[in-house]
Amino acid sequence: MLDDELAVWAARIREVMAEHHIVLPEPTLVPLDGRVGVARLDRDAVAVEIVEAQGLKRSAWSRADLEAAAILAVEARVSGDPVAMDEAAVDVAARALALSQLLPGVAAGTPSAAVKWFTSVGVVERENELRAGLAALASADRLSVVEGAAGAGKTGSLAEHVAAASGAGRRVLVVAPTGAAANVAASQVSGVEASTIDRFLLRHGWDRNVPGAWEWVETTSPADVLPAGGWLVVDEAGMVSQDSARALVTTANAHGWHVRVQGDSYQFGAVGVGGVMDMAKQAADPGRVWLLDDANDVHRFRLRTGEKDTAYAAHSVALRTGADPEQAARTVMETALVYGSDAERAAVVADAWAGRAHAGTGLVIAGTNEQAQLLNGLIRDQLVAAGTITTGRQVTTTPLSGRWESETIRAGDLVATRVNAAGTDGSRYANRERWRVRNIDADGECGWSASMAPGQSTWTRRRPANMYSWPMP
Repeated sequence: MLDDELAVWAARIREVMAEHHIVLPEPTLVPLDGRVGVARLDRDAVAVEIVEAQGLKRSAWSRADLEAAAILAVEARVSGDPVAMDEAAVDVAARALALSQLLPGVAAGTPSAAVKWFTSVGVVERENELRAGLAALASADRLSVVEGAAGAGKTGSLAEHVAAASGAGRRVLVVAPTGAAANVAASQVSGVEASTIDRFLLRHGWDRNVPGAWEWVETTSPADVLPAGGWLVVDEAGMVSQDSARALVTTANAHGWHVRVQGDSYQFGAVGVGGVMDMAKQAADPGRVWLLDDANDVHRFRLRTGEKDTAYAAHSVALRTGADPEQAARTVMETALVYGSDAERAAVVADAWAGRAHAGTGLVIAGTNEQAQLLNGLIRDQLVAAGTITTGRQVTTTPLSGRWESETIRAGDLVATRVNAAGTDGSRYANRERWRVRNIDADGECGWSASMAPGQSTWTRRRPANMYSWPMP
């Protein structure tokens, strides 16, 4: 019966993948000269690594998850007879299953292969360690939490917090899960220092082990470490994994810092085991938790007149909480437009949104990468015809290890950085950070300026060909 159910699911998944042109990436294989024979494979070590890796990605998993991970692990490490390799994968999966444990409260018996009923000691220990660290901060009155809907003023309240801290002689450092988020905090809040969480932890003596968990390998700190009493702000905390939060909280307790956790648990989830916002709210004193979750708190959405769009603010809060999904769907459908063909729809959207998308006052979202690329091309054609993007000199990006295709860039284009990196002058560039191409000279040097970052000046850098990707509308 179970095999029949799995076969039905697998068939449906294949249909969806075919419908949306989804192709699974090939597993990353170790070069043949680095692989071992089946007899030399350390099956226990591979099983431990699989369970640890599962625990960093999710809090629970199924037998099928372990079986899939074991197949990929054996294929990447072993060369030899396919039958022997299959046997090794089955054995590694069984060992990984033995290292897992049933979730608390799951009835005794044989769990279904497809249901995520298993966890591990490591998952439980990391969560308990994080909860204990948050409790220690709260008991010392050094933990506060700000949660709010998109556009509810979290950044504005952070600016007030930084100003108050500066007035009291306290330093504030903001850490965020992505370079782009850290740059937004630095650009929108005057005088604040910002860093990615990974870079912060590496500078404070942490490093990742083989499966990817943070370990405090040395208790040294950088010369510019926050002094005791300083404030560490964890921005976009809803996207922070429990493992990263555990490392941050451990470091904060060791140095005597105050911690402010801010974000939205309803937005993007963590890449890994999440729930950090909810844990912080549970640990903090109720008087130190601020919720900006009412439609009246949302100020981001504006009418073309510049006035606050109260109707859409209320709609965004309804979408966030899912309180009345049927009404939320009706609100969307009241403004829906139906076209006679995909080609007509794409042409109308490109014509209507080219100017606003390029100016940063509008955003076009598509269902697939192919649709997005088509719209980007049509919008760019509109901008070239209007003279917004020049037809003069151009440069072509160089793909990096096949991770994206080369693109042609001209003055006026809006482009995105595709890696976190540092320039030769020490300037840091964040993945997904957007830049406007101001000019291209005869030597192929481009004048870039940060896009949608008021107050930043234009500067010229030699184009790092492997850092920039597609022209955006």
